[in-house]
Amino acid sequence: MKDIDWNAMSAPWLKAEALLESAHQTVLDGLLHRARLKAGQRVLDIGCGTGASLLAAAELVGPEGLVVGVDIAPPLAARAKERVPENVTVLVGDAGTLSHDRSFDAVISLFGTMFFADTQSAFTTIRKAIDPGTPFVFSAWAPPPRNPWFGIPRASVEAQVGALPRPDPQAPGPFRFANADATMKEIGSAGWDVEVETESLVLRTDRNAESLADMHLVLAEALLLNDHDISEADRTSIWKNLRDGFGELAGGDAVEVPAEIHFFTATASN
Repeated sequence: MKDIDWNAMSAPWLKAEALLESAHQTVLDGLLHRARLKAGQRVLDIGCGTGASLLAAAELVGPEGLVVGVDIAPPLAARAKERVPENVTVLVGDAGTLSHDRSFDAVISLFGTMFFADTQSAFTTIRKAIDPGTPFVFSAWAPPPRNPWFGIPRASVEAQVGALPRPDPQAPGPFRFANADATMKEIGSAGWDVEVETESLVLRTDRNAESLADMHLVLAEALLLNDHDISEADRTSIWKNLRDGFGELAGGDAVEVPAEIHFFTATASN
């Protein structure tokens, strides 16, 4: 992965860890339901972040199993190492270029595959790490209009600073695999049999709109406004826009954000 300062990019994610894990729980549940992990299995977790998926996988495989997590961001991997039990190993590196042996029974990734600099090369490398028939289950965001988790922050920022550049859909980023058909074709050419299930679900949080505004302002400053010099007045206006946008999805003291997620199951072909 090139041109990304993962040390700097980790800071807002670490600040938002608890809220992000809460919001992503329904996605993690869907991922693990499809992965069908069993006691005693050896599991590779790609883009393990701060460790929520590692903890869940470790519980499913039990103490006789093993989970290996890989993340390219040293601060996120360091945080994961603080949390995991003895049957979990955390490695720092690009999972698309690391050398793996053929000892894994399953591969999973919660929003960790969309940042490969070269998707086909990465999936070819991962394919070499496992035996034919081994499943790789990973989640990815469907197109932006179906995911207000991203749409509300972008609209909140643009209402204050004007239109932002649209990201290249083929570049590493959250929506790299939003086009499910293109993704299946691309990964299939790397030696995988690929299926996809697209599910509408809800990102549930136990936080109010103000808390989501706090978190998304931190993320927006790092991801959307990194090339902008904004004033405190701008920051306040963006925060209010975020609060109002997520407030429309609030029920009582909690916010539930509709989402559409692709769950890909790629099986290493012969």
